[in-house]
Amino acid sequence: MAAALGCARVWRFCWPDKGLKYEFIADLSGADRTVSAECQVQGLLYQLRGSLHGEWPDLRLEYTLASGPNELEVDMIAISPESFAGQWRQKKRAPQACVLICERTGGQWNLYEQGQMAIWRDQEVRVLQVHYHSVPEYFYEVLKPDGGVADVAEDSLRPQPKAASVF
Repeated sequence: MAAALGCARVWRFCWPDKGLKYEFIADLSGADRTVSAECQVQGLLYQLRGSLHGEWPDLRLEYTLASGPNELEVDMIAISPESFAGQWRQKKRAPQACVLICERTGGQWNLYEQGQMAIWRDQEVRVLQVHYHSVPEYFYEVLKPDGGVADVAEDSLRPQPKAASVF
């Protein structure tokens, strides 16, 4: 989609640990604003209500996703104009890592992009390159802390936001 900033776009929430995904349409381009949307999650209609604080590059998104008694809290920071990373939690359960992305150039939905930090085998790594040869499965070339390089599958990486969550 690669739409210009300042307009509504389709955003995809991803919980990599369990493969949970849902989509919603919103303008997350910046400035302090409220955010609201509806989305389907595992066949149930949820209401998304929250707020966007700050401006790029210090943009924070906080929202609640609710359907009847089910309520989730999500807290994320912008890591690029097309990506957010952070955590979600349900009630008093432990926070879980998640990402929020919009469609990349060329219709791709890779979770990570060049330059982004991630966790691989309990180490912080930097994505050097995205490989599209096995779409819809993505592979990445990552720079390891020891200076070495590894090719890794998307499902072996975990989000690493640039700042800690408030949870």
